[in-house]
Amino acid sequence: MNKKAVYFPGLNTIRFLAAFMVILSHIEGFKIRFNLPMSNFIHKAKMIEQLGRLGVILFFVLSGFLISYLLLVEKETFHTIAIRKFYYRRMLRIWPLYYLLLFLSLVVFPNTHSMQIPGTDWLTREGITIGVILLSIFFLSNVATIIFPKIPYFFCTWSLGVEEQFYLICPFIIKKFKNISLVLFSIIIFYLLIKVIAFPFIKFKLHYWNSNMNLLLWIWNDFLIDTMAIGALFAYAYYKKNKVLKFFYNPIVYTIAYSLIIFIFLKQINIPYLTNEVFAFLFAILILNVSTNYKKAKFFNLPLFDYLGKISYGIYMYHTICIVITIKLMIRFNFYSNSFLYIVCVATTLGLSMLSYHYFESYFLTWKNKFTKVKSTNSKLEVQ
Repeated sequence: MNKKAVYFPGLNTIRFLAAFMVILSHIEGFKIRFNLPMSNFIHKAKMIEQLGRLGVILFFVLSGFLISYLLLVEKETFHTIAIRKFYYRRMLRIWPLYYLLLFLSLVVFPNTHSMQIPGTDWLTREGITIGVILLSIFFLSNVATIIFPKIPYFFCTWSLGVEEQFYLICPFIIKKFKNISLVLFSIIIFYLLIKVIAFPFIKFKLHYWNSNMNLLLWIWNDFLIDTMAIGALFAYAYYKKNKVLKFFYNPIVYTIAYSLIIFIFLKQINIPYLTNEVFAFLFAILILNVSTNYKKAKFFNLPLFDYLGKISYGIYMYHTICIVITIKLMIRFNFYSNSFLYIVCVATTLGLSMLSYHYFESYFLTWKNKFTKVKSTNSKLEVQ
């Protein structure tokens, strides 16, 4: 069976940039855990948490964009979507490394003294509850991280829970519905109505609020399925060659979008209820121009960054391990240098991710390709 290959330049670079943002955020976060001095710039601007969150939102928008476009092309080419094969592909790409990290985090690291993190001794002292294990196994880690104490080294997988939940509905939306854009808009509006209207109404008008409501609100705020739907909407607009593309391709428009990303972040501007969505929209403009407005994004097509994007899943999953080991070694030898910490953390994360990609993940990626009907490739658009 012929396979159609889709070429989107620059997406791997964006993947790496998103992962790098998360690394920077967590390096600073772990400094707090180990009582180490923080970087003045990040500390003063209070950017630690938001930097990592924006990296995850960028991941979400990119995933929504790419997955949706590939499904649209599959539907056009084969007049249907092989949903079972879609799930096989997602399983083979995400599950092996996910469950490896889960095993290390629940079984190996708690019983390894050198991997203990200050403030997380509950794992060895009290043990793991069946609830957090089940939620993590079934990709509800975004719920587990809110209901239960965060599992060291595994807490970053909350975003994978959100992605897997979006994947449950995305292929059905594209396969079953004619007006795909309306469905995606409806998802975004429904998500925002619950966050912006329903929860405030319950809290301030009905005066019904307790710890359980707090948990529900936190879970909903971290669900962020609307940011993936925003990426999917932009993919649909590009697929249909909608007239709105001319607006987003306008140099003034995308320059303003890029500037707003930097300005809102540096100034730490809070947009009530909509900060995540505003960034997701601006990121979607970035992704659209980088991947489809080819001549405007030469920086994003450098081979080095393209390769780093290929191994970005490992970067995202392994970086906390490398950060903790580096900090522990620096403390042990009574040596601390902020620049040295950053260099070693990034270098070891890249090295471990390279090994993982070539000697662990590649085995499953080979199987994944057997279920692939529309391939995302690094060569120009072609039919194989």
